[in-house]
Amino acid sequence: LTLELDMPVRLTAAHPMVEEDRGRAAVERGPLVYCLEAADVDTDDTVSLTSLVLPADSRFSTAAYEIAGRHVTTIETTMLRTALDASPAAPLYQRLDATALKEVPVRLIPYFAWNNREPGEDHEMCVYFPVNYSVHDHN
Repeated sequence: LTLELDMPVRLTAAHPMVEEDRGRAAVERGPLVYCLEAADVDTDDTVSLTSLVLPADSRFSTAAYEIAGRHVTTIETTMLRTALDASPAAPLYQRLDATALKEVPVRLIPYFAWNNREPGEDHEMCVYFPVNYSVHDHN
């Protein structure tokens, strides 16, 4: 017996009274919640997950991936990286430059699989992402 379920990727927002997640969305597929680990941001330099914004009209694709010997389905998309300095030594207030957003490919993994990489790797993780509601050009 094989059960096949339609599992489209969707964005889910928390109730507006949840202040910490207002203006943010989680990425879900079927019954699974996905998250982003720093190890799954495709860039040459270190990126704080707090500098990433999810376009509301993001396009998603799925891919097979292995984490700690377990095969999982990942979600791949592109997020926008702000130019703000998120380091602890950064100024408390910085000039916002909306033209400095850069596209960054990312791989989201099922929440249950996070923190299962090699010891010592950066395990910064995020579930709810700030959402950019402006029209995004998907060349």
